[in-house]
Amino acid sequence: MSVSLDEITFSYLRPDYIILEAGAHDGNDTKRLAALTKNKVFAFEPVPFLFGLLKRNTNGLKNVFAFDIALADKNTTLPMYISSGGSDASSSLLKPAAHLDKNPEVVFDEKINVKALTLDDWAALQHVTNIDFMWLDMQGYEFNMLKASKIIFPTIKVLYTEVSTTELYLSQVLYSEYKEWLLNSGFDLIKEDLPWGFTGNALFVKK
Repeated sequence: MSVSLDEITFSYLRPDYIILEAGAHDGNDTKRLAALTKNKVFAFEPVPFLFGLLKRNTNGLKNVFAFDIALADKNTTLPMYISSGGSDASSSLLKPAAHLDKNPEVVFDEKINVKALTLDDWAALQHVTNIDFMWLDMQGYEFNMLKASKIIFPTIKVLYTEVSTTELYLSQVLYSEYKEWLLNSGFDLIKEDLPWGFTGNALFVKK
Protein backbone atom coordinates (compact mmCIF):
# COMPACT_ATOMS: atom_id res chain seq x y z
CA MET A 1 0.00 0.00 0.00
CA SER A 2 1.40 3.40 -0.93
CA VAL A 3 1.97 6.01 1.73
CA SER A 4 0.28 9.35 1.13
CA LEU A 5 2.30 12.53 1.05
CA ASP A 6 0.23 13.79 3.98
CA GLU A 7 1.33 10.81 6.05
CA ILE A 8 4.96 11.46 5.16
CA THR A 9 4.57 15.14 6.00
CA PHE A 10 3.00 14.42 9.36
CA SER A 11 5.76 11.95 10.18
CA TYR A 12 8.16 14.90 10.21
CA LEU A 13 6.05 16.95 12.62
CA ARG A 14 6.97 17.10 16.30
CA PRO A 15 4.71 18.09 19.20
CA ASP A 16 6.81 21.19 19.92
CA TYR A 17 6.81 22.54 16.34
CA ILE A 18 5.50 26.00 15.54
CA ILE A 19 3.42 25.71 12.37
CA LEU A 20 2.49 28.29 9.77
CA GLU A 21 -0.18 27.61 7.17
CA ALA A 22 -0.67 30.10 4.32
CA GLY A 23 -3.76 29.53 2.23
CA ALA A 24 -5.72 28.00 5.08
CA HIS A 25 -9.01 28.07 3.13
CA ASP A 26 -11.85 26.85 5.36
CA GLY A 27 -9.66 25.54 8.20
CA ASN A 28 -10.03 21.80 7.66
CA ASP A 29 -6.27 21.26 7.24
CA THR A 30 -5.69 23.75 10.05
CA LYS A 31 -7.59 21.52 12.47
CA ARG A 32 -5.51 18.51 11.46
CA LEU A 33 -2.28 20.45 11.90
CA ALA A 34 -3.38 21.81 15.27
CA ALA A 35 -3.96 18.28 16.54
CA LEU A 36 -0.34 17.37 15.78
CA THR A 37 1.39 20.01 17.87
CA LYS A 38 1.10 21.46 21.34
CA ASN A 39 2.60 24.65 20.00
CA LYS A 40 1.11 27.52 18.01
CA VAL A 41 -0.44 27.21 14.55
CA PHE A 42 -0.58 30.45 12.59
CA ALA A 43 -3.16 30.25 9.79
CA PHE A 44 -3.51 32.83 7.01
CA GLU A 45 -6.54 33.28 4.76
CA PRO A 46 -7.12 36.68 3.12
CA VAL A 47 -10.41 35.89 1.32
CA PRO A 48 -13.11 37.25 3.67
CA PHE A 49 -15.77 34.53 3.39
CA LEU A 50 -13.15 31.79 3.69
CA PHE A 51 -11.59 33.52 6.68
CA GLY A 52 -15.03 33.39 8.30
CA LEU A 53 -15.14 29.62 7.75
CA LEU A 54 -11.60 29.27 9.06
CA LYS A 55 -12.50 31.10 12.25
CA ARG A 56 -15.68 29.06 12.70
CA ASN A 57 -14.01 25.71 12.05
CA THR A 58 -11.12 26.39 14.42
CA ASN A 59 -13.22 27.97 17.14
CA GLY A 60 -12.16 26.56 20.50
CA LEU A 61 -8.70 25.47 19.32
CA LYS A 62 -6.54 27.49 21.67
CA ASN A 63 -3.32 26.92 19.73
CA VAL A 64 -4.71 28.29 16.42
CA PHE A 65 -4.20 31.96 15.59
CA ALA A 66 -5.90 33.10 12.38
CA PHE A 67 -4.98 36.13 10.28
CA ASP A 68 -7.02 37.64 7.46
CA ILE A 69 -3.99 38.91 5.58
CA ALA A 70 -1.93 37.66 2.64
CA LEU A 71 1.73 36.86 3.17
CA ALA A 72 3.64 38.38 0.29
CA ASP A 73 6.92 39.95 -0.78
CA LYS A 74 5.93 43.51 0.17
CA ASN A 75 3.86 45.40 2.72
CA THR A 76 0.98 46.91 0.83
CA THR A 77 -2.53 46.34 -0.44
CA LEU A 78 -2.64 43.84 -3.31
CA PRO A 79 -5.39 42.69 -5.67
CA MET A 80 -6.57 39.12 -5.20
CA TYR A 81 -8.32 37.24 -7.98
CA ILE A 82 -11.19 35.32 -6.39
CA SER A 83 -12.05 31.87 -7.72
CA SER A 84 -15.56 30.47 -7.86
CA GLY A 85 -17.59 28.00 -9.88
CA GLY A 86 -15.84 24.65 -9.70
CA SER A 87 -13.55 25.70 -6.86
CA ASP A 88 -13.27 28.42 -4.25
CA ALA A 89 -9.74 27.26 -3.41
CA SER A 90 -7.85 28.78 -6.35
CA SER A 91 -7.84 32.47 -5.44
CA SER A 92 -4.44 34.08 -5.98
CA LEU A 93 -2.49 37.32 -5.81
CA LEU A 94 -1.47 36.46 -9.37
CA LYS A 95 -3.73 36.83 -12.37
CA PRO A 96 -4.96 33.44 -13.66
CA ALA A 97 -3.30 32.24 -16.88
CA ALA A 98 -3.20 28.56 -17.92
CA HIS A 99 -5.49 27.82 -14.98
CA LEU A 100 -8.35 29.06 -17.18
CA ASP A 101 -7.61 26.35 -19.77
CA LYS A 102 -6.60 23.56 -17.39
CA ASN A 103 -9.63 24.07 -15.14
CA PRO A 104 -12.34 25.76 -17.23
CA GLU A 105 -14.96 25.02 -14.57
CA VAL A 106 -13.19 27.48 -12.25
CA VAL A 107 -13.90 31.15 -12.93
CA PHE A 108 -12.34 34.36 -11.65
CA ASP A 109 -15.12 36.93 -11.93
CA GLU A 110 -14.20 38.96 -8.85
CA LYS A 111 -11.12 40.89 -7.75
CA ILE A 112 -10.72 42.37 -4.28
CA ASN A 113 -7.98 44.22 -2.45
CA VAL A 114 -6.33 42.48 0.50
CA LYS A 115 -3.80 43.54 3.10
CA ALA A 116 -0.37 42.01 2.48
CA LEU A 117 2.67 41.71 4.73
CA THR A 118 6.05 40.08 4.35
CA LEU A 119 6.68 37.06 6.51
CA ASP A 120 9.48 38.83 8.37
CA ASP A 121 7.46 41.95 9.14
CA TRP A 122 4.44 39.92 10.25
CA ALA A 123 6.76 37.90 12.51
CA ALA A 124 8.26 41.04 14.01
CA LEU A 125 4.81 42.41 14.79
CA GLN A 126 3.80 39.13 16.46
CA HIS A 127 7.14 38.60 18.22
CA VAL A 128 7.66 35.33 16.34
CA THR A 129 11.32 34.36 15.94
CA ASN A 130 11.05 31.03 14.11
CA ILE A 131 8.72 28.71 12.21
CA ASP A 132 9.48 24.98 12.31
CA PHE A 133 6.95 23.66 9.82
CA MET A 134 5.40 25.57 6.94
CA TRP A 135 2.37 24.43 4.91
CA LEU A 136 1.91 26.57 1.79
CA ASP A 137 -1.04 26.60 -0.59
CA MET A 138 -0.72 30.08 -2.09
CA GLN A 139 -1.64 29.45 -5.72
CA GLY A 140 1.67 30.39 -7.29
CA TYR A 141 2.91 32.96 -4.75
CA GLU A 142 4.87 30.61 -2.48
CA PHE A 143 8.31 31.35 -3.95
CA ASN A 144 7.75 35.12 -3.96
CA MET A 145 6.83 35.13 -0.30
CA LEU A 146 9.65 32.86 0.86
CA LYS A 147 12.38 34.58 -1.13
CA ALA A 148 11.53 37.91 0.49
CA SER A 149 12.09 36.44 3.96
CA LYS A 150 15.66 36.82 5.20
CA ILE A 151 14.92 36.19 8.90
CA ILE A 152 12.21 33.54 9.23
CA PHE A 153 12.91 31.46 6.12
CA PRO A 154 16.28 30.18 7.45
CA THR A 155 14.52 28.86 10.58
CA ILE A 156 12.18 26.52 8.68
CA LYS A 157 12.85 22.81 9.24
CA VAL A 158 10.09 21.25 7.12
CA LEU A 159 8.31 22.76 4.12
CA TYR A 160 5.23 21.30 2.44
CA THR A 161 4.36 23.40 -0.58
CA GLU A 162 2.17 23.53 -3.62
CA VAL A 163 4.15 23.51 -6.89
CA SER A 164 3.41 23.85 -10.59
CA THR A 165 5.23 22.95 -13.79
CA THR A 166 2.87 25.17 -15.81
CA GLU A 167 2.24 28.89 -15.56
CA LEU A 168 -1.22 28.53 -14.08
CA TYR A 169 -0.97 32.13 -12.90
CA LEU A 170 0.73 34.98 -14.71
CA SER A 171 4.44 35.29 -13.87
CA GLN A 172 4.43 32.54 -11.26
CA VAL A 173 7.76 30.84 -10.62
CA LEU A 174 7.68 27.27 -11.94
CA TYR A 175 8.61 24.22 -9.93
CA SER A 176 12.03 23.70 -11.54
CA GLU A 177 13.28 27.11 -10.40
CA TYR A 178 11.52 26.88 -7.05
CA LYS A 179 13.01 23.45 -6.35
CA GLU A 180 16.52 24.51 -7.34
CA TRP A 181 16.33 27.50 -5.03
CA LEU A 182 15.20 25.35 -2.09
CA LEU A 183 17.92 22.76 -2.71
CA ASN A 184 20.50 25.53 -2.84
CA SER A 185 19.05 26.89 0.41
CA GLY A 186 19.89 23.70 2.30
CA PHE A 187 16.75 21.59 1.85
CA ASP A 188 16.45 18.00 0.66
CA LEU A 189 13.52 16.97 -1.52
CA ILE A 190 11.80 14.10 0.29
CA LYS A 191 8.92 13.49 -2.08
CA GLU A 192 6.92 15.19 -4.80
CA ASP A 193 3.39 14.36 -5.83
CA LEU A 194 2.07 15.73 -9.14
CA PRO A 195 -1.17 13.79 -9.65
CA TRP A 196 -2.32 16.01 -12.53
CA GLY A 197 1.11 16.28 -14.13
CA PHE A 198 1.24 20.06 -14.07
CA THR A 199 0.57 20.78 -10.39
CA GLY A 200 0.78 19.13 -7.00
CA ASN A 201 2.78 19.29 -3.78
CA ALA A 202 6.33 18.69 -2.66
CA LEU A 203 7.91 17.99 0.71
CA PHE A 204 11.29 19.49 1.60
CA VAL A 205 13.27 18.97 4.82
CA LYS A 206 16.26 21.00 5.99
CA LYS A 207 19.47 18.97 5.89
